[in-house]
Amino acid sequence: MDNFHGAAEGIELNVKSAEVKASLSLRRMIVLGILAGGFIALGGAASSTAAFGVSDTGLQRLITGVVFPVGLMMTVFGGAELFTGNCLIEIAVLEKKSTSDSWSAT
Repeated sequence: MDNFHGAAEGIELNVKSAEVKASLSLRRMIVLGILAGGFIALGGAASSTAAFGVSDTGLQRLITGVVFPVGLMMTVFGGAELFTGNCLIEIAVLEKKSTSDSWSAT
């Protein structure tokens, strides 16, 4: 059961992740952002397609709710970048492990 992290360990993991994100080149960040958008769009299209012929509203929403997160999982497992994840870079700045200068186009 050593896989669970406390709050301090979770913050440290976020700081390490933010350091890596801050060091990415602008080109790589844009490509990973487009990839994330594509994955989420695929999840949305798949969920709409899966629920298309279902007449029961509750079942339709259940199917949509089960299929759509697949796009989010592909984003996380594929290593794509979302803006919401990049907002955590502020944690590394506050911990003095990164600067706002490292976000510039490189």
